[in-house]
Amino acid sequence: MSKSKNPLIAMVATAVMVGNQRVVIQPGQELPEIPEHDEKELVESGAALDVAAKAATDKAKQQEVQFAQQEFQRAREAAMAREASTAKPEAPLAATTDSGAGDDAAALKADTSNPAPDASADVQNPVSDAEAANSVAAATAKEATSKAAAAPKAKAGK
Repeated sequence: MSKSKNPLIAMVATAVMVGNQRVVIQPGQELPEIPEHDEKELVESGAALDVAAKAATDKAKQQEVQFAQQEFQRAREAAMAREASTAKPEAPLAATTDSGAGDDAAALKADTSNPAPDASADVQNPVSDAEAANSVAAATAKEATSKAAAAPKAKAGK
């Protein structure tokens, strides 16, 4: 018989021998004393729950989670400190004089006095390129036609 002081709770209906009689223990009820190897098999299969062992396991898991949270917090703080020490400083604010908002207005006027170049000026207009190509072709054709017309007159004059 088991000399365990830890009570086992049946998780499923469990048939055990008590004395010379077969007894079915319902889920949630405490199991009577049973041989140690039966106790071990019932716990490992999940048919019985060792309340004391579960409490110890739960406490150990809780401590493990708490330790992991503390470690995470330490690592997070260290990473934030590392990041803060290597971060580029923000741009310093522009120096101001005692005159206040007048300087801001002058700075704004100075910035708008030289507007940025129009980006569309750099882009070639495909329509105007086509028109230019047509006018060049037309001029070349006109020149070729006038030369061809002048050639027979030159031969006739000789």
